[in-house]
Amino acid sequence: MVRENKGSGKRRQQQKKKKSPAVEENVTPTTLPPLKEKKSAAKKRKQVVEEVGDVEVDEVEEKQKKKRKRYDSDFVIHCKPNGLCEIVGALKGAQEEDVKAVGFGGMLRISGISVTKIDLIRWLVERFNGRSQMLTISDRVSFVVTSDDICDLFLLPNGGLEVVSTEVKKDVSNRLLVEWEEKYGFKRTMSLMDMKKILETKFGDVGAPDFQRLFILYSISSFLAPVSSQKMDWGLLECVGDVGKIASYNWCSYVLHRLYQGVETFRTCPTSKNIIGCVLVLQILYFQRLKWKGRAEPSSLPLIQHWTTEKFKPRMHEEISAGGWGQGEWMMSMYPISGKVAGANDDEGLRENERAEVAGKKGEGVDDGCAQEGGPVQPTKSIHFELMGDEKDDEEIRRIAKDDTHEAILLLKRDMDIVSRVHQKRLLKLVQHVKEKDCGESSVVTGKP
Repeated sequence: MVRENKGSGKRRQQQKKKKSPAVEENVTPTTLPPLKEKKSAAKKRKQVVEEVGDVEVDEVEEKQKKKRKRYDSDFVIHCKPNGLCEIVGALKGAQEEDVKAVGFGGMLRISGISVTKIDLIRWLVERFNGRSQMLTISDRVSFVVTSDDICDLFLLPNGGLEVVSTEVKKDVSNRLLVEWEEKYGFKRTMSLMDMKKILETKFGDVGAPDFQRLFILYSISSFLAPVSSQKMDWGLLECVGDVGKIASYNWCSYVLHRLYQGVETFRTCPTSKNIIGCVLVLQILYFQRLKWKGRAEPSSLPLIQHWTTEKFKPRMHEEISAGGWGQGEWMMSMYPISGKVAGANDDEGLRENERAEVAGKKGEGVDDGCAQEGGPVQPTKSIHFELMGDEKDDEEIRRIAKDDTHEAILLLKRDMDIVSRVHQKRLLKLVQHVKEKDCGESSVVTGKP
């Protein structure tokens, strides 16, 4: 019985083995055994997890980019000329004359300008060494920013008296502040917006010494040398106390010094996101000193008159589309103009005087009421020539010049032609005069007419 059972068991196992091929025939190539299916599902789940993980990594990177973008947007610029543009646009005749009388007539040319491209300003700030005042555009292009450059931009007084900012303590009464508190009802911690309202409403159409003082202080506090508090800076009260001496101060050097301070503080303090000073100076100098696509910007003074927000945008867009900042052609010997016009007696100074004169005849020259060196423009030892219709002015020559050397040659040739023609006319007149004189003397001797 036992043997039969064992044999029957073997037979049953053999029968099962015979039936297994039939079962295998029903298995399709795509069907996997249960164990393998489980393993495949695990792999699939692992693959899905890995894909999700990749997405999470991408999201983290995207968040980091957004953080970096937010950090860039936290680059706070306090140079805001918008309010000053609105005030200047509403000034009347008497007020304009008062502004010119204290040497700030160049500020009357500002209009429709604001800081628009933060990344350009940041790019320039990172390349401006405040200690050496060197602005480095590229490995081959760099220049020192001087007080003459500030004068080019705004035609501020560039006199001999140093502008010193002194702290106004709360417990110490200042004569001007006490008077202004009584007259206009403002406090020492006055915002720029409140001061703007006073300038627009308290003086009407008539200018006054107080208007001159407050206009200068507002221009400095909001645009030319702003502070981070967005409030009026009363540290310059001593410099505006005597209205007759305002034009004798070196306001250009003060604006440059405050820009240097703002840039150095921002660069040396890792946590600082605020930058004070007139950073728009760097942007305008960058555009003025670098030709773009062979085009030079207008150079009549003050340079601020040629720039508005709408004019900034096209050039910024073109430079970004071309690959970024710093690709223009550097005009090495053109700027600054003010130091040359103010008293240089060399050929370059003569040419710049001539250029300013020509620009003035075309309606875009230096304001007669603006200060050139701390006050009204003083006569200098120079000669001015008026160009004829067939002669090209400096801007036209710059447009057709292939490079700086070609430009210098064309300008020299033009100047020599003008001088030669003037001397030729004078020589012809002198010869004619000598002939007439000789004829007169000979008639007296001979008695013949």
